[in-house]
Amino acid sequence: MPYFIYNNHRLFYREQGNGQLLLILPGNTASSACLQSELEYFGRHYHVVSFDFMGTGRSDRMSSWPEDWWKQGADQAAALLDHLGTDS
Repeated sequence: MPYFIYNNHRLFYREQGNGQLLLILPGNTASSACLQSELEYFGRHYHVVSFDFMGTGRSDRMSSWPEDWWKQGADQAAALLDHLGTDS
């Protein structure tokens, strides 16, 4: 199972396909498991990646839910792009 590290926490991600990167983010507190059909569909033409934000899905749990959870989520997405070696 693929994971990357964000602030000493393991975050899980799924990827499929080849080509230009397409990052698909789960909504609200959903996990990447909810996006499996999108990964399969877009994976025919793109390198599609989705991940579980911290505290969701297979990613590490949090002791409390932060008020800036969405800002942290954006930082986590940027960390995933760095992990994948993109220039985005």
